[in-house]
Amino acid sequence: MIEISDGIERRFFPGDNIERDKNIYRTRPNYVKVYEIKNEGTNDLTDYQVKVENGDFSGDIGFLSDRFSRLYYWKETSNKVWVKVPSIPGSSTKTIYMYYGNPSASSESNGTAVFEFFDDFKGTSLDTNKWGIDDAGGGGYHSVANSSVHLVHPDHASGGWQGYYAIYSKDAYLFEQPAIIESRIKPLQSTSTNHDDEETIRLEKYDNQGISLLTSFTYYSWRWTLKENQDRTAGYQAYPAGFVTGSESYHNVWLIHKVVIDDSQTAKIYFDDNEKGSTTIDWSDSTRIVFHVCRASGGDGDAELYVDWVRVRKYASPEPTIQYLGDVSIL
Repeated sequence: MIEISDGIERRFFPGDNIERDKNIYRTRPNYVKVYEIKNEGTNDLTDYQVKVENGDFSGDIGFLSDRFSRLYYWKETSNKVWVKVPSIPGSSTKTIYMYYGNPSASSESNGTAVFEFFDDFKGTSLDTNKWGIDDAGGGGYHSVANSSVHLVHPDHASGGWQGYYAIYSKDAYLFEQPAIIESRIKPLQSTSTNHDDEETIRLEKYDNQGISLLTSFTYYSWRWTLKENQDRTAGYQAYPAGFVTGSESYHNVWLIHKVVIDDSQTAKIYFDDNEKGSTTIDWSDSTRIVFHVCRASGGDGDAELYVDWVRVRKYASPEPTIQYLGDVSIL
């Protein structure tokens, strides 16, 4: 017998036989949570990444779309996971199931399988299948530890152009629009008194002949600026005035940087889900993701940036919503 927690009895799947199908569950779980995804848009969604939150996902979990179809997922935090759902019909709903309560099972969290592009910098070295390195001026370096990459372009000498250090996604591709590009970052504030340094997140044209969009955490009063159409090789002096400049300091703190590109090629930029600005840009060229630290004239301190993870996911407006329906006990 299967009983949902609100008292409504239902058969979990047709031909229910948990023991026979334990390879689908890995081993027999004790409980199943039922979620309903609602797509209010008219377009069918394929391989769409759905956020599941406001639950306790700290233990072992897994997801199914039906009795035999396991779903890929990535656990961002103990109360937030992302699930890749193969199909969500337009103007309709889709039910998925999360099983849990088996402490002997191992985690199958896998961001690479869930997102269009993903890295959470596990291990002690940069994945050179995903990332290239550009060290202009010499002396820049990175390190990977504690599930983050640390980029540094050090001070060399007072005065004069001192270059930059960057890592960039090797697979430059045309984003399947609409799309969302997100990263969890921490730009460091220079301790010097003459801190001409800059840390940026860029969406860059493949041929490096123009920056589609960049977010800059600049030396100047440690403010952030959104800018357009600049080559990676330019120093901060060559940057035009930003189309948005904020007075808040985001140095020395972790934040989630998000760019939402809709089907009209409008890009909106968010810090921790707070919208900071928008612009319309031609995304017709292949695009790569770049994390970049820059030293400029007169600097006497290091430019540093930490990146915890980066991901690219699909975007639909309106985005699907998800509702928790209840727990199922496997008796």
